[in-house]
Amino acid sequence: MLRENDPPAGPGAACPSFVEFVRGLAGGSSPEPSWDALRSLGPEELYGRIAGTLGLPAGRIAQLAAAVLRLDYAPLILPQRVEVGILPPAFSRSNRVVSMLEADGSRTFILSNPFNAELLTILNRYVVKGTSLRLCVTDPENIDALFQPLAGAGPLTRTSAEDAGQIVFLADRLLRIAAEEGASDLHIEPKESEAVVRLRVDGGLRRLAALPKELSRRLISRFKALAEMDTTEHRRPADGAVKLDIDGKPVVVRLATTCTPYGQSLTLRLLKPWPKARGLTDLGMTECQAERIVWLAGQRSGMILIAGQVGSGKTTTTYALLSQLDCVSNSVITVEDPIEYRIEGANQQQVNEAAGVTFESLLKSSVRQDPDVLFMGEVRDPQSAKMAVDFASTGHMTLCTLHTSSATSAILRLDRLGLSRATMADSISCIVGQRLIKKLCPHCRRLSPSSPQEWEALRRLGGEQPVEVAHPVGCPRCRGTGYLGREGVFEILHFSPETSAWVRSGVPGADIRRRLLGRGEFLMPRHGLEKVRALTCAPEDVPEIYAAQPAEGEERWAAETLSGGAAGNAAEPFRLDENTALPERESILVVDDDPEARTFLQRVLERSGYELAMAADAAQALDIASRNSFSLILSDVMMPGLDGFQFLEMARRRRIEAPILFLSAKTDAADENRGLELGAVDYIRKPFNKETLLRRVQNALRGR
Repeated sequence: MLRENDPPAGPGAACPSFVEFVRGLAGGSSPEPSWDALRSLGPEELYGRIAGTLGLPAGRIAQLAAAVLRLDYAPLILPQRVEVGILPPAFSRSNRVVSMLEADGSRTFILSNPFNAELLTILNRYVVKGTSLRLCVTDPENIDALFQPLAGAGPLTRTSAEDAGQIVFLADRLLRIAAEEGASDLHIEPKESEAVVRLRVDGGLRRLAALPKELSRRLISRFKALAEMDTTEHRRPADGAVKLDIDGKPVVVRLATTCTPYGQSLTLRLLKPWPKARGLTDLGMTECQAERIVWLAGQRSGMILIAGQVGSGKTTTTYALLSQLDCVSNSVITVEDPIEYRIEGANQQQVNEAAGVTFESLLKSSVRQDPDVLFMGEVRDPQSAKMAVDFASTGHMTLCTLHTSSATSAILRLDRLGLSRATMADSISCIVGQRLIKKLCPHCRRLSPSSPQEWEALRRLGGEQPVEVAHPVGCPRCRGTGYLGREGVFEILHFSPETSAWVRSGVPGADIRRRLLGRGEFLMPRHGLEKVRALTCAPEDVPEIYAAQPAEGEERWAAETLSGGAAGNAAEPFRLDENTALPERESILVVDDDPEARTFLQRVLERSGYELAMAADAAQALDIASRNSFSLILSDVMMPGLDGFQFLEMARRRRIEAPILFLSAKTDAADENRGLELGAVDYIRKPFNKETLLRRVQNALRGR
């Protein structure tokens, strides 16, 4: 059995109030139905009524029932863990209940209807002597599947439990759960003693269940076989895709594998096949922003860059923009890997490396097709950057995406890819920066007047103080999280003559950003504040938009080497990414805006055998820590943008669990108390010697 014991995600209640839930079960016919009404319901009636009243899938109903009664919830059942011969098969099937023997010798009954008092009385007879009745709630379909004969074997026998058909069922069930939960990604990640299954919903990862490692290996092989990938290759990263039907709806599943110290890891991304591109305002842009970018894309030449972090919706925005163009009067050509949306009237080309159709060959042939608009995918290396500006400067409107945190930091990224400032100023029309922010559930959000504390946290974003703000609560429709979906927060850096002159003269991106803010440009932080004013987003979520902006020392930090070299050194800075596997020694993330402090900490800690990653501010630290696991985080308190206290709060909201140890030159005891109250494991006042540092680091690691 796969049991979900994690606390419910998000703020607010784990589930609706008991009265609200019971009203749903009773079809809303009584303000406070009696227990007798519940006890008389069979599984079909129980799930049918609540589904009809609240419109929830069976899995969500089982979760709510478990939460109301303070029971465990099992998203899946492993057949090999089920006890055969304890309950009569006909009784188990009709009442949707099975038995499982726990490691401690006790017995757990997994059932779909925990409200049936008569059933609970009968189950008490089968409890192991000396133990109490233990219950776990699951979706009726999970139990029904155990009674379906597989590969000629009888139901609920050891033969069928070990049969490969169970792997097929498990794979299908995981995909169905992911689709029901609205997940964008499904992760199967091997750990030391088990494998963890996680879902990414609304940008956040949450644990679904744990699997035995051997079962996870067979499950990964099943998914790879569906995508016609090499199931014998476990060491090299590989990609694949397959089109499947999930509950009658076509879904494209993209697979990506990589190798970790504990085995092969698999990520599946769920996509709708050929969905219709959405409008720019539907994605979160203001009317003014949408009109501006469509006008710029209609020019005869130039380059539009869509910049954002991984998973921020860059491709979706690009397709939305392409769908707004006149494909009748213009020749629109795309080079994609793979094609994700169909654009009516556009000539879309797909890379096929196996057939010799490479990205470079398609780009070269596209120029000979007389395009007015060319979408060439992501700028990821010096070659693609040079191709993009070549197309833009020869009479084509070129659209590209770029992996970076904001519009102004894209200038630094292009600089490091080898483009001169003069080339950027001459070829770029605009850079669109974007980031996704969670939307409050409209069914349960709580409205209140904005407080002085909230405005203190928001005032740096610019604009006027909101009169009223909304906060997350939690209800059945949002699974108790208080959030329902995400939308974009955007900024458009138009390369006007003034902006182009700044870029050409070498003004750093952070300085360009300050100048834009000084003249009142509508950048991402300001857009985030507008969403708070519109009651779309919570004020506590918007500071993360500010955290995505480049710090004043961004260019200096990017030029430093791992050894703490001075600016101007061309070596690549040390930075972990999602494909980096940390060694098994203790790993520490150091967060400090002072390069000399980072150099000192790096020298002392590396000589003591620790594996290090470095960040120059809280924004970079959040990015790195969201994609990598660390044993400990050492963070300065006084930093530009977000200070250490705000960094700690955001880290916990993002489920970054590494303990945080503060380093600070502030000597006020109130600051130390605040840090410890927020959850820091220790607070070291500067200056300190290396012996003190190492001792406190060791204590923090031992206390995990």
